[in-house]
Amino acid sequence: MKPTTFRQTAGIAALLLGPACAAYASVPADAEALVKKGDNAAAIALLEPAAAKGDNSAKATLALYLFGLPAPFTNVQRACKLAQESSDAGEALGMIVRADCLMSGNEQAAHPFDEARKLARKAQAAGLPGGGFELYKIFMADPQYRIISEGKPDQVKYRQLAELPIARRGEQIEALNGLAFAAVRGNTAAMMPMLGYLIETTAPKNAGRATYLADLMQKNGMAIPAPFTFVVQKAQWLTQLGDSNVSVKIFDQAYDKIAQSVAEQFSAGKAGSCNAKDVKLTAMAAEPITDAQYLPLTEFLTSSYLVHGSWNETWTFTGCGKTLSVKAAFKADGWGNAAFEFKVPLQR
Repeated sequence: MKPTTFRQTAGIAALLLGPACAAYASVPADAEALVKKGDNAAAIALLEPAAAKGDNSAKATLALYLFGLPAPFTNVQRACKLAQESSDAGEALGMIVRADCLMSGNEQAAHPFDEARKLARKAQAAGLPGGGFELYKIFMADPQYRIISEGKPDQVKYRQLAELPIARRGEQIEALNGLAFAAVRGNTAAMMPMLGYLIETTAPKNAGRATYLADLMQKNGMAIPAPFTFVVQKAQWLTQLGDSNVSVKIFDQAYDKIAQSVAEQFSAGKAGSCNAKDVKLTAMAAEPITDAQYLPLTEFLTSSYLVHGSWNETWTFTGCGKTLSVKAAFKADGWGNAAFEFKVPLQR
């Protein structure tokens, strides 16, 4: 399977640069305009009479605001009641808010995440981009997919998830496809999560995709937090260095270790004569991936998640008046990351 080219996804640009309100076609325009202006009280006052008269679109929008707006406008209990009523009437936005109510425990259910997924699927099938993003949120919040326990990575759980065959990853695939569905249709809330996904997930061209997406976001006036700005700059640097299949996350882990070893070789046994900070990576080249398997993702995320596969990369360093090429071996670990090993040639 070939990675998606940026030309194949050129339509994302026009969609991202469209009005944000396209993400929620059912939101009453006047109330949305008031919220954008910061007049939350007026927006709620506008929606209340319509909701009281049984307008399910107004109920769903009011539920969205009562659930998500800051105090003193928050009323989660009422929001979830309105969401249930509008959801039962077939209102897609109400389904999304109700899914949040189920995930947060504000609506009780024997299997809240399963019920939330059913609602999000219906919302997405109705054409609401937020339904796709909701599927991603549900996956990220679902305890069965969490790898952090008591603030620490659960390595046993991580390996169990990484070893899941693709045939048993339906909810993960659905979540990531939902994220792509939402983002390319103008759901601005999905943009930062998708950028984070591209930064952290190992697959060919993901650094380039992250750079492309960040550029579109900035052109659309979307602020990128300072820590992410630095990471995006690093992704751009990787694309300029040459060809690499590693994520920015894995690059950071590998670079620190390789650069230190290269500096030690440049020192040629003379302690301290060359430090890692004096070493600069000047070129990268990746060999083809052997036995590559990707999650079957769609649209902008096609071939963006390498499940299985191994490959070699050559990283060329200069510093302290010397040049050295290091071959590193990488292997996808099954959960978006990659293990690596390397050997720095001896300098004589």
